[in-house]
Amino acid sequence: TGPIFRYANLFTELSGATSLAVLAEDLEAALANPEVSAVILEINSPGGQVTGLAEFADQVRAGTRRKPIVAYVDGMACSAAYWIAAAADRIVMSETVSVGSIGVVASYVDDKPK
Repeated sequence: TGPIFRYANLFTELSGATSLAVLAEDLEAALANPEVSAVILEINSPGGQVTGLAEFADQVRAGTRRKPIVAYVDGMACSAAYWIAAAADRIVMSETVSVGSIGVVASYVDDKPK
């Protein structure tokens, strides 16, 4: 839930944000636990930091080969949060949630003489 950051710190604890480092540990623990038959990622986030996101999404995708992983969207899964959800086996959501909008950063250098 909340904005997504690569590492946990005081800000993530105080603001209710999510740390990819903590998520990665929790996901691995669930996948390794023989008493867990499936994983549900409850997502309600506008997105966040892109650093480390591809690696976590890869971890989710690889985890789907070990156990079913379902992304349950409760509110929104935008930008970085949608990237994570898209790596799961399925996305489950109601009709009133907001999903999508993966952001892109691009630069353009205008080298024409002025």
